[in-house]
Formats: sequence, structure tokens, C-alpha cells
Amino acid sequence: MVASMTGFARTSFSLAGMTYTVEIRTLNHKYLDIHCRLPETLTAAEMPLRNLLKEYISRGRVDLRITAEYQETESALELNEAVYQAYLRIIAQMTGDCRPQALDPVAMLALPNMLRSPVQDPGVLLEPLLDNLRPVLQRLREDREREGSVLWRDISARLDGIGRLVEELEALARQQQEEVAQRLKERLGRLGEELDDARIITEIAILADKADINEELVRLKAHIQEFGISGREEGPVGRRLEFIGQEMLREINTIAAKSAVYQISKYAVDIKTELEKIREQVQNIE
Repeated sequence: MVASMTGFARTSFSLAGMTYTVEIRTLNHKYLDIHCRLPETLTAAEMPLRNLLKEYISRGRVDLRITAEYQETESALELNEAVYQAYLRIIAQMTGDCRPQALDPVAMLALPNMLRSPVQDPGVLLEPLLDNLRPVLQRLREDREREGSVLWRDISARLDGIGRLVEELEALARQQQEEVAQRLKERLGRLGEELDDARIITEIAILADKADINEELVRLKAHIQEFGISGREEGPVGRRLEFIGQEMLREINTIAAKSAVYQISKYAVDIKTELEKIREQVQNIE
């Protein structure tokens, strides 16, 4: 199913005396580009978090932001004894005096990592953290798929329109060859010189062949069919759709270059216009 690359999800939950707020924002990007902003206590969990994100998101820029606040409970905070003793040793080395009563307790509390939650071991927090994140990631995925279905409906409607224009071009292809041959005959006739009939026929055949757009139309129809099939496949399809769209544009540019009939040029412009709109939509697809 086609999924959009843009989305946003937010959730909050309590864990080990802390309230965690999670925001996930996804934007368009050529590849998967993950950026994490985590509290210091979760720094070691960044790689597992990245791996979890990859289970739900295959392409796009992903901004994951997690903030943590201590809950107002008696067990929410405690002195980090190991860090406290380490600070005392450092102060003693600097001043020669390690008496705690000589220190400002308020200033000590402001030092990094002086306070901690009773449970802050990333190994203990990791699985509960991931379990709380999975539902919000699933909601994000569903939202992206809903938006993707809207994009695909618009793209499908434009593809159908292109298909009808291609049918019109098929009807004009034979007319173009005949018209090119007739124009050449008239020009040669105005020369007023005796020309070799075999040479005239050869020149007409060469020019008519150069004006033949049937091969391009066959390939264009095949690309349209492949585009529709790819869009209904499971998994990320955005890059494949981009490549097929480029091939479709290449074929219609060749048809436009061969055009010797105004109506063919007009239809070619109409198709290129629709392909450009499809390209803009595909850039939003995962």
C-alpha cells in the first residue's frame, strides 16, 4: 500500500518515576534519514530506537524527540551516591578539603547527574520504552498510509487521463506518417525537375519512418501499466515510481520531438503536464 512520507505523532507515558513525552515527525527525503534527540538517560538506547523506527518507516526524514520529566513522588529522585563521591574526591584533589559540610548542598545538586531516578539503567528501561513506542509508531504508519491512499487516488485519476490521451495519439500516429509523406511529395513536385521515382519513394519512406511514434507509444503504454501495478504493491514504492515516471517522460519527449501534426504536439504537452503533477505527488510517497 502506498504511504506518504509526511506524518506526525505524539504520546506521553510514565516509566520508572519519569514522564516521557515522545514526538515523531516525518518529512520527505530521498532516503531514510533518522535524527534522534534524547534525554541523557536514554543516550545508550539510541541504536535500538533507530532499529525500531526502521520497522515502521522505510524512507523519509524522521525526527524523534523524547523529553523526560521527574514525577512528583517520594521515589522520583534520589542522590546518585557514586557520582556524589566522585565529586567529593575531585574537590578534595583541588582544595585539599573533602569535608561535605564545607560545601554548598544547593550548588552540589546543580552538578550534572547528581540526582537520578531510582530506575535509570537503560538496560532496564529499554524494553518498556520500546513497548510504549510501538503503538504510536503504528498510528503514525496508519496515518501515513491514509494520506498515501489519497495521493494514489489522485495519481490514478491522472494516469487514466494519460491513458486516454495515448489512445488519441495512437489514432493520430498513422495520420502523421501519411501527412509527412504527402508533404514531401508536394515539395518534390514543386521542384519541377525529373527525379528518380525510386529515390523519391526511398526518401518518403525514410522521412515517414522518422515520424513514426508507434514504438514510443507501445513503451509508454507499458510504463503506464507498470506504474499502476507498482503502486499497488506492498512496501516502499516511491523510488520505483519515480524511475518509471522518468521513463514515461522520456518517451513523451521523443514523441513531441517527432511531431509533425499540431494535435500530436498538443496531446504531448497535455501528457507532460499531467506527468509533472504526478511527479510532484510521487515525491511525497515512501
